[in-house]
Amino acid sequence: MTEGWPVPVIPDERVSAVLRDARRLREVAELDLCSPAVDRVLADLAAEAAARFALSVGVVSALLADRQYFVAMHGIGGDIEAARGVPIAQAICRFVVCTRQPLVIEDAMASPLAKGNALVRADGIRSYLGVPLVTARGEAVGSFCVIGAEPREFSGADVSSMCEYAGRAMGRIESRRTRRAA
Repeated sequence: MTEGWPVPVIPDERVSAVLRDARRLREVAELDLCSPAVDRVLADLAAEAAARFALSVGVVSALLADRQYFVAMHGIGGDIEAARGVPIAQAICRFVVCTRQPLVIEDAMASPLAKGNALVRADGIRSYLGVPLVTARGEAVGSFCVIGAEPREFSGADVSSMCEYAGRAMGRIESRRTRRAA
C-alpha cells in the first residue's frame, strides 16, 4: 500500500502557470504530440500497462494549457475517445505534470484531488496511478497513467513499474523528434 505518498496541494494559479508555460508548450509542439496519427507502439504500451495492473484503462497523454490530449489510449470509449481527451479541469494528470512526481489515488471518491472531478462522479474512475512524461530537455509534457473502476492499492513496486513504462513511452516519443529532425 502507498498511503505514505503525499497528496500534493497545488494552488489553481500554480497549475495554470505550469500548464501555460511557453517552453513546455513548445516542447509538446516540437514532439508533435497532438498529431491525429495513432502511434501503435504507444497504444500497445497503454494496453500493456493496463493489463499489467489488471485495470481497464491506460493512457499516454500530452497536457496542453486548456486540455489533456490522449496521444495513445486503451479502454476508453464514447465521447472521450472521439475527442481524444478531456478539458484540463477534468484531467487528474495535470497534478502529475505540475508536481513532476508520480501520483497514486487508491480511492478517488476519498481523494481531495479527485472526488469532485466529473470523471470520478459520472464515469466511475476509482483508482489512478500516473507518472510524468519528462523529455530529454527536462520538460514535463504529459503523463502515462492507468485507471480503474474499483478502489485499489498500489505498491512502491507498482509505481516503479509505471515509471519504467513512462520511460519506454518517452523513448518512443523522443525518437519521433529525432526522425523528424533527420
